[in-house]
Amino acid sequence: LIENILNKLPIIKKLPRRVAKPIFVMTIFFDELFWKLELLYLYGKNEDGQLGNGLSGSGNDIYEPTLFTTYTDIIDVACGKAHTIILRSNGTAYSFGLNNYEQLGIATYRSPITVPTRIYGNYTDISKVFCGEEYSAIIRGTGINAVLWTFGRNHMGQLGINS
Repeated sequence: LIENILNKLPIIKKLPRRVAKPIFVMTIFFDELFWKLELLYLYGKNEDGQLGNGLSGSGNDIYEPTLFTTYTDIIDVACGKAHTIILRSNGTAYSFGLNNYEQLGIATYRSPITVPTRIYGNYTDISKVFCGEEYSAIIRGTGINAVLWTFGRNHMGQLGINS
């Protein structure tokens, strides 16, 4: 059923089949049908595991949109220079990719992380995820009770802290 739907969408047919110099690109479809299905399609550069498929290194790039099957309840996604954070409908967030500045929020400098790894703290109230070049942020809670958490490289004050 899903493949039949995708084949009918003009956006899928118009995507380039091969890119001379692949760049990291990630797409989530916000069409109502896809939003309800909470599907994520990935493609692009994967040198640092930023596509979360267990692979990294040159030669592991993906040139066509590929269904991300690890989780099927993704409601938000954010991409940095070479890392990704996904938010699931249960309020948990997972990250993967380059982690040289702890931008994955998983309390380790090990890098790359090639599979989705739960963000440190085991939070279940995350409502939004963000990525910058080498830093990330999450919002926990909603409304006046929302709290912003930042992590990663802070060489230009990106994290909003004085260190």
